[in-house]
Amino acid sequence: MDTGRTVYRLTQLYVSGLCLAGVFTLGWLFVPRVRESIQVAGLWFGSRGSGS
Repeated sequence: MDTGRTVYRLTQLYVSGLCLAGVFTLGWLFVPRVRESIQVAGLWFGSRGSGS
């Protein structure tokens, strides 16, 4: 197994996940009904890997 390729792929997936979380965050900010029930800070804390 090529370690460099694996690290690159994992990094690519991580960054893609952050971008997806950003898109969902923008959606939540523009839908007031959903915004009240979601804690956006918790989403970012967990998606960055800080929560694990």
